[in-house]
Order: sequence, then C-alpha cells, then structure tokens
Amino acid sequence: MQGHLDMVPQKNSDTKHDFEKDPILPIIDGEWVKATGTTLGADNGMGVAAAMAVCNRKTLFMGPSNCCLLLTKKPE
Repeated sequence: MQGHLDMVPQKNSDTKHDFEKDPILPIIDGEWVKATGTTLGADNGMGVAAAMAVCNRKTLFMGPSNCCLLLTKKPE
C-alpha cells in the first residue's frame, strides 16, 4: 500500500481561500464528494487513510504487508 502526503493547493479564480488557514469545504454531489471552490485533495488523503486503516485492523487476515507514505508524488 502506498499514498502520498502532499497536496497541490488549487482554487477557482473566483474563490477566496487561504490554504494555510481555511478548511476544505466538502459537498456531496450525487455519488461524488467534491470541494467548494478548491481541489479536494482526496487522492492523497484517501490513499493514506485506506493504508492506515488496513494497517490498523486487528481482524484482517493477510500475509506480511508494508505501508509506504510518501512526502511527494514524484522526485524533484
């Protein structure tokens, strides 16, 4: 399992949002979770959360596994 911890902060041109202070505002749009005026960052957060959940389960029967959490998507 692998996930990356970085998020590219992007917002719509008409959105005032300070990524250092303001929370991401999720909304449900049909079967999708989206953010209001910004990127959701879900590919990062969901991958990390899923890996952590699997590693934390006491009742999951599987062989040895590894969890790798990367600080960035790709090398600089």
